[in-house]
Amino acid sequence: MKLSVVVATLNRMKWIKQCLASIPPSCDGVSYEIIVVDGGSTDGTLEYLRGLPIVLIEQGERLGAVKAFNDGFWAAEGDYVAALNDDCVVVGPTLRLACEYLDEHERCGQVAIPWHDIGDRDIQVQYVTIGRQQVKVAYANFGVTRRWLGDAVGWWGNWYHYSGDCELSFNILMRGYTVDALPGGQIDHFRVQDAIRQICYYNGPFMQKWMTIDVSHLIDHKERKSIEQPVLV
Repeated sequence: MKLSVVVATLNRMKWIKQCLASIPPSCDGVSYEIIVVDGGSTDGTLEYLRGLPIVLIEQGERLGAVKAFNDGFWAAEGDYVAALNDDCVVVGPTLRLACEYLDEHERCGQVAIPWHDIGDRDIQVQYVTIGRQQVKVAYANFGVTRRWLGDAVGWWGNWYHYSGDCELSFNILMRGYTVDALPGGQIDHFRVQDAIRQICYYNGPFMQKWMTIDVSHLIDHKERKSIEQPVLV
């Protein structure tokens, strides 16, 4: 199997339906499986998901987004693993393009899919600075990762609800692989505001970990990617 698509959800039946509907056409001929991790939904989502040809992991209670995604990642059987929020849709052949890009770029450990919140015009990949050297790097809010590499670095780590996506991208970079923006890819994100979304703008332990390490080996990588990285339009 080429691709495993992991989605975590909790009490968002309206949104998970449209998310899941966008996945098959985006795979566009690529062999895939869909893994949905449910954190104890009580709004009919579980009953709906039980009737679908997917891999369903029922946690039975809310254990946080990081635990939910990690459970899905460890269950994946595809060569590549995609992570999607339940309140997003994949546009066009994005997932097929991600697989093709990874097939063609052996030093790329993860592709970051350009995205935007509905209502925002800019479709982009996000960048942050890490380490004592303050190196600017990309990370995947929505990404497709080589499964063996995700397994090797421990996927999203031990955080609770946020920071897992950054943890994975940074660990991939520390292993000497690249995190590349996916040319031609697009995710539309609805950013549903409900009891599940608890905005966290600052994770102190995460910042302490990643802002104080030596990332000097990424400086040459940064300069090389500024020349090689395709420009998104």
